[in-house]
Amino acid sequence: MERFKRNIFLFGAGAIIDWGGPITSELTDSIVEYGFKAKDGKTITFHIKQILEQDGHSVNFETILSVIEELIILALF
Repeated sequence: MERFKRNIFLFGAGAIIDWGGPITSELTDSIVEYGFKAKDGKTITFHIKQILEQDGHSVNFETILSVIEELIILALF
C-alpha cells in the first residue's frame, strides 16, 4: 500500500491578513448576512448573534459556528 504525504499549514491569528484575506469582522458579517432565512427574512445566524450579544457575549464567526455545532450535536441525541 502506497502512503500519501500531506502538507498541513498552521496559521496563527492574523496570518492571512498579509495575503489580503478577510479579517474576523468581515467573516462575521458574511456569515450573518448569508444563509438560511427565518420567517422574518433575517438569517438564522443573525438571530444567534443577536441572542448572544443580548446576553453580553462578544460574538464573531467562530462563536456563531460553535453554537451551530452544539445545536447539531443536540439534535443528534
